[in-house]
Amino acid sequence: MTKFQYDLHTHTTTSDGSLHWRELLSLAKEVGLRGLAITDHNTLGPIREISEEARKLGLSCIPAAEIKVTCKNQIEQYRNQTGSDDNLLPTQELIVYGIDPTNEEFLHLSNEHLKGKAKYIVELCRL
Repeated sequence: MTKFQYDLHTHTTTSDGSLHWRELLSLAKEVGLRGLAITDHNTLGPIREISEEARKLGLSCIPAAEIKVTCKNQIEQYRNQTGSDDNLLPTQELIVYGIDPTNEEFLHLSNEHLKGKAKYIVELCRL
């Protein structure tokens, strides 16, 4: 049986994973992986720190994210079928690998997503 060398779909507590990224990297090293892609939702998280820690552990870390996308025709079709302007629109998730971790525009969007997520959690706690 072939042993997996990379895990290309992992999540941390930055999105909906159960491990902090440091714990995930340690676990990857412990089980003998050569590298991984942390594919948190709509964010690279603290990619610079993650990459540095991965390097220290001798792991490859592929900058990646699982990005939620909604196509314009899906939005129109959903609204026509339901008559709703609800925010719960149909989406797909696309995993994107090799994102440039120095791309300021993506990093800005990533940070805005995390701010929005924090605000959403605060609002849920008020219910």
